[in-house]
Amino acid sequence: RLNLSTGPFSMAPGDTQDIYMGFVVGLGGDRLSSVAVMKANDRAVQSTFDILFQVASPPSNATVKVTELDGELILEWVSDFAKVSDTETKIKNPGNYQFQGYNLYQFPSAGASLSAAKRLDTYDVVDGVKVIFDNVFDIAGGRFVDKAIQFGSDKGVKRFYRVTRDAIRDIDKLYNGQEYYFAVTAYSYTDVVGYSHSLESSPNILTVKPKVPFGTQLNSVFGDTVKVARTLGVSDGHAEAYVVDPTAVTGDSYQIKFDSAGTWRVFNVTKNKNVATGQTNQGGGENYPIVDGGLVKVFGAPNDVKDFQHVANPSGPISPPTYVGFGCGF
Repeated sequence: RLNLSTGPFSMAPGDTQDIYMGFVVGLGGDRLSSVAVMKANDRAVQSTFDILFQVASPPSNATVKVTELDGELILEWVSDFAKVSDTETKIKNPGNYQFQGYNLYQFPSAGASLSAAKRLDTYDVVDGVKVIFDNVFDIAGGRFVDKAIQFGSDKGVKRFYRVTRDAIRDIDKLYNGQEYYFAVTAYSYTDVVGYSHSLESSPNILTVKPKVPFGTQLNSVFGDTVKVARTLGVSDGHAEAYVVDPTAVTGDSYQIKFDSAGTWRVFNVTKNKNVATGQTNQGGGENYPIVDGGLVKVFGAPNDVKDFQHVANPSGPISPPTYVGFGCGF
């Protein structure tokens, strides 16, 4: 039996008093570490109460689309542009948590915990924040220790992944008809003192099975290059396009158009509609839109000197100019 008391309270007739009660347990490697775990959990509950339950939440989970193909799977979470914006732009308070990256996991079963999963890759924002450490409770040791909890590498944000091997069983093959389990989570980061340095969303585990697409003749495969031709302009920039989801390719014609605000968009000429708008990346990487099964990349002119030309000498202008091939001391 457990007897709890609290108070005293000063109450007039008809007054009410709210009472909050927490039930805290702990399980460690032995009886002593279990007590230490319970005390750590108690401190976490107390600190949550002290800030009136105003705790930050992790970024929202991505909406993952899965394409099941012959011996392979394509996972992408970019086509839902509204969800991407919600995940990557919202700042969560208290703590000023900002989106930092995505983790991709394979699980041994649909009901497995995150600790049993195999992390396949991490795609994080290029900002100097890589491996994130936090002060976490070590159950075996019965004490708090600094431990790496996120494993970014400034790789850059990417929102698709091609699966061709079983990482759980360590087999370089996927079998058609067999169930596999994957999840994509999003995590945030803060350097505000007094808060956990990172929060990660709970995994929504997807059950998928590779298969030969029934009744479908695919005219492309993952990674095929799509022909791109310049129609206007003389910039040194260029565009590239690649097939990501061969089942979604339309055969339509598209244009990349630039807007006065400095953004660019992808326009489906065949259907006379925009399929991606407000894009800003012209620097490379994988942070680009996937539209109708294709990844569209735009590269601006190189941020560098194109060439030097000799346009005049003491005798006057040189026409046509000649390439300058000598060095200067300034």
